[in-house]
Amino acid sequence: MEESKEKNMKARSYQLELVDYVCQRNGIIYLPTGAGKTFVAILALKRLSASLQHTIAEGGKRAIYMCNTVELARQQCVEVRKCTNFKVGLYVGEREVDNWNNTKWSEEIIENQVLVGTAQIFVDIVTQNLIKISDISVVIIDECHHATKNHPMHTFLSLFQYVDQCQLPRVIGLTGVLVKGNKFKSIQKELNNLEATFRGKIVTINSKEEFNNVMLYSTKPQEKLVNYKRQTREPLKIEDDILSIILECKEVIDRYDIGNVPLKLTKGLAKLQEPNKKKYIKNFLDDFLYQMNDLGLYAASLAIMSVIIEFEVKKRQSETTALRNLYRLVITRCENIRHIIVTELKSMVKDGDIYPIQDSICNMSTVIYKYSTPKLRAFLLSLTSMFKGKKANDISCLVFVERRYTAKCVYYVLLNYLKQTPDLKDVIRPQFMVGRQNISYSIESILDSKWNKSAMDQFRNKECNLIVCSNVLEEGIDVQACNYVFVLDELKTFNSYIQTKGRARSKDAYYTIFCENINYEKVVSKIRSYKETHEEIKEFLSERLLECDDPNQQEVDQQFMELIPPFEIESGARLLATSALMLLYRYCQSLPWDSFGCVMPCFGKLPANSNGAVAVSVTLPLQSTIRETITSDYMHSWRGAKISAAFKACVKLYKEGELNNYLLPVSKTECIAKVSEELFKNWKKYNDDVTLRLVGKSHRRLYERECPKELYAALPQVGQISYAYAIQFFTDFDTNPYNAHVVKYLNNTCTYALMLSKKLPLLAEMPLFMSQGKIRVRISNNPIEFILETKQQLNLLENFHTMIFKDLLQLWKDFLVIDRRNLENSYLLVPLNSTQSIDWQLVEDFQRIEPAKSYSITERRRNAYRPEDYLDKVVTKWYTKNDDERYVVVKVRQDLNPLSQFDNNQFQNYMEFYQSRYNINVADNSQFLLEVKALTKQYFGIVKSDSDIRLPNLLDLRLDSTQLRANTSQREVDGFLVNCDKLEQNLAYKFRDRAYLLQAITHPSFPTNRLTGCYQELEFIGDAILDMLVTCYIFERYQSMTPGMMTDMRMALVNNITLGCICVRHRFHLFMLYENSALSEAIRLFADFQETQQQRVTDQVRILMEEYRTIDSDFEDDSDDSSSEDLSFSRDESNAANRVREDMNLRGNFNIASNVDVPKALGDVVEALIAAVYLDSRDLQTTWRVIYGLLENEFIEFSSKLPIDPVRELMENKGADAKFSKPIQDNDVVMIKCEFNCLDKSMEANGFGSNAKQAKKAAAKAALRILSKHAN
Repeated sequence: MEESKEKNMKARSYQLELVDYVCQRNGIIYLPTGAGKTFVAILALKRLSASLQHTIAEGGKRAIYMCNTVELARQQCVEVRKCTNFKVGLYVGEREVDNWNNTKWSEEIIENQVLVGTAQIFVDIVTQNLIKISDISVVIIDECHHATKNHPMHTFLSLFQYVDQCQLPRVIGLTGVLVKGNKFKSIQKELNNLEATFRGKIVTINSKEEFNNVMLYSTKPQEKLVNYKRQTREPLKIEDDILSIILECKEVIDRYDIGNVPLKLTKGLAKLQEPNKKKYIKNFLDDFLYQMNDLGLYAASLAIMSVIIEFEVKKRQSETTALRNLYRLVITRCENIRHIIVTELKSMVKDGDIYPIQDSICNMSTVIYKYSTPKLRAFLLSLTSMFKGKKANDISCLVFVERRYTAKCVYYVLLNYLKQTPDLKDVIRPQFMVGRQNISYSIESILDSKWNKSAMDQFRNKECNLIVCSNVLEEGIDVQACNYVFVLDELKTFNSYIQTKGRARSKDAYYTIFCENINYEKVVSKIRSYKETHEEIKEFLSERLLECDDPNQQEVDQQFMELIPPFEIESGARLLATSALMLLYRYCQSLPWDSFGCVMPCFGKLPANSNGAVAVSVTLPLQSTIRETITSDYMHSWRGAKISAAFKACVKLYKEGELNNYLLPVSKTECIAKVSEELFKNWKKYNDDVTLRLVGKSHRRLYERECPKELYAALPQVGQISYAYAIQFFTDFDTNPYNAHVVKYLNNTCTYALMLSKKLPLLAEMPLFMSQGKIRVRISNNPIEFILETKQQLNLLENFHTMIFKDLLQLWKDFLVIDRRNLENSYLLVPLNSTQSIDWQLVEDFQRIEPAKSYSITERRRNAYRPEDYLDKVVTKWYTKNDDERYVVVKVRQDLNPLSQFDNNQFQNYMEFYQSRYNINVADNSQFLLEVKALTKQYFGIVKSDSDIRLPNLLDLRLDSTQLRANTSQREVDGFLVNCDKLEQNLAYKFRDRAYLLQAITHPSFPTNRLTGCYQELEFIGDAILDMLVTCYIFERYQSMTPGMMTDMRMALVNNITLGCICVRHRFHLFMLYENSALSEAIRLFADFQETQQQRVTDQVRILMEEYRTIDSDFEDDSDDSSSEDLSFSRDESNAANRVREDMNLRGNFNIASNVDVPKALGDVVEALIAAVYLDSRDLQTTWRVIYGLLENEFIEFSSKLPIDPVRELMENKGADAKFSKPIQDNDVVMIKCEFNCLDKSMEANGFGSNAKQAKKAAAKAALRILSKHAN
């Protein structure tokens, strides 16, 4: 390695001896805090670095620096980077390493030589075979006394038993505490076990002289025990009142119905546990009572504010109105408590002293002191006595407390106390730090982590000189040499005593412990036992020599005895019993779920056997492919049985293909890759990977676009030979009435040709796919030679070429111009007649296509109509606003005339249809009707369909998946279906196999149904069937629509909003099986709202919004019209409408609109029912009858007034010139502003929704309402 960049530090003699030792064999370095354990580890790391120079592929190895906490890992990473020139990587959960794939890990392991992180991460990458134990040169484990049973450090070391002993890495443990907890009676046994775990001895100073030398560098503060009197007074009346309020509030919480939240077993399966929501609230209230009793009323006045703020945040995040109302109730009680406390604190101020009395008066030092407990008073007095008259920069103080909220509470008490104490005001600069509340990485934990880092930086930079902290600073974290340490709460373990005392590293440091006077002797005895334990450990180690033997193999094996052997797969990945629970939960979280689902494994207790051993069962969520219940082996503890069940479940998941070769849940990318192996296997020849395609703004072209040299500068020239290559078409599909016109025109001898001045090479035949089927396109190998004689001929061909792309195909944009430079892709498209010559007549006739012309009724009566003039000709519908549509006439129906019966009951005849639809009168009642097909790619459809061709003849749908078949008895199924005859009646279908019906109405949150699973599989199939059949119906029935209109029609019919309305209209929601209170409330609110809309899919429902009337608008007219047309809701003061209005509570001079959520589950159930009908009947005609019955009203309504997406409608209004702002999010509400023009004035409309898409739609709708109102 290159020269080290380490600090200018000189190793002490004992440190060099320890380095020599651990470079030869495994060892646990035990040194007092401050004696330089980390420096020893870094020196050893440098000596063992020879193999780090190369990558693993090149025969090199990697080093691991393992820590117990994220904070310690971050600190040690910085230290290694400062003291060495190694490439160091940090691996903690905050970097989302759990979501990294093998490619990302490979890159990290190649790039970095030293991997620093927390223990569980290293367990994961080794068991997933991302790195092998044999690829590691050295493992340094900081705070290694944690490496006991079930800890990830112990699990990591257990993996060594599966590797050849000669390939094991060096293991170096670091600790200043060898015993966890208070295991004083078996110290020697615990130390022997720790040595066996590490396969090495505990090593420390070799002699007493050296040990005394070490003590010069390590901590040796003056210890002081401050005792205070127990509070002997009777509780104040308000304290009793507060306690009564809390107890009454907890009783209300117990009785309060927050919805269907089933009780669940605790982690240890010991008892059924109440819903976490309620427990969370009660725990906070209990913590407040603790602060009040422990610190006093003044501290309680601050603590209750923390509770109120926490509950206010949770109230805004509540999923249901019931839970939101519960938080409101509790917040009201807490505000009442604060009012009581503040009133009492103000009572100390005498009348006339200060008037009016402000809340800030409560922060007077006399008020703080009077309403504090003896414990808090003793702490404040100690600060005064120790720090009075000192300089701020001479103080480095840590105050340890037990609880997170105690740390915050003491900090704010201290902050206010210092402002009122002149002797300390400029001396003490406080801060606080807290540990993580849980192991999951939430926003709160990330914010706590950032706050802690900021506090540590301030402490090191002398911006603050006192930190009130929980146990986050007890262990390992390197703070500058502290000269004052206060332990405000009771010391409960030997570790806490050693670690907190170890923070006082400065010379002449003070270590102060607080205790009640009645506990004085008990505390003294406990400290004495801690010191005796410390001496016993020293004595135990002093009898050893550095050359003593390592633990034997038998001793090592005893530490890693496993009741459940690991499960190893061919890839080398290994499933450990200790990791099974975590993996099972991770798999469940990877399953598809909505905001109302709960994807968690469900554990249940089984009766104990005759030997007293216990077993556990586990069932996976309904979304999993594993439906059966899995039973554990009988174990001696509930935890062991739970692990056994999880282990068996994970093994089965791997065998079912749910876990990949790294024993991780199969990702979406892997699923796509698996399918692409079959569907896109040829793509690999071109180094293409369908799973790696980028989308959106980051989309990149996979292949470079180049112009062939034959098409470069190849425009035909006057007087020179040009080559016309005919384009030939061949159809590969059977001819039927629907595609006969396509076959006729493609097989015509008249065609088009590519005309250019260069010859083309031989070109391969190219397959193309039309809606009618496959065709083959071939460029003729034998060109026809032409010589253009005049410039006029060339101009004619150029104009014809332009007409094809501009007027006929309509690919021309307003900003395009003709490229006459004769560079890339220079050729002309020319027509050939049946003799394979240029069709000059056609070229001359179609230099451009004139816009469609409307005719007066007189002109139409004067015209003569002959069938031969129309057959195979191009026509337009001049009477529609879409006059650029062009159709080819494929059939002339002389058997029909305008008075013929129309093809449905909506109109009496075609004359009535044209009068109603297009507002025109037919001039000649004897004229024939035309059947047409769209000429360009933009339009398709027919005016009149052939009666002998029906939709079922075109479709052949086969679904044979075994997962879509129910294998259970009808009796079991009917046990879940209550009064479902009514559902079948509303659906207009009687099921032969009701298992399909059961699956269709089962939500993922309903775990009881293990017969069929949930509706998600059916929903996927039903969505496809519904989309296909509705599209075909629109195509056949609404031939007058343009493709854009047809798309709008389909989108309006087949979407979650419309289907949700259908579900509620037909009362399907009443039969749904689910266990989720949030879903229940969402369905109820939407169903109530639909009652106000008479169950119609109204404009309000389609847009999902509520709008509020504009106040003092610039466009308010003098009209006294007070109608409700500007409101999405009518002035029906229904409960549902009032609830929505009350939730929004928006007022002011703004045009605003907000989306109202429709539970997606409602639409999913409708789609699942459609799939159930098809799978049960296996008949598309039957399925279509059901669909049409459900959507008949919408077919009629939407065909007369087509719904259009409001954003698109607004953007197509060129005069509005609408512009949308970026989304602004406040909690779970998103706002988007829309600026637009109306009557030459700039206007604003604001939209709100649960996401940006909904908010944008709402803003667009609000803008359209204003534009519509002032259109005239």
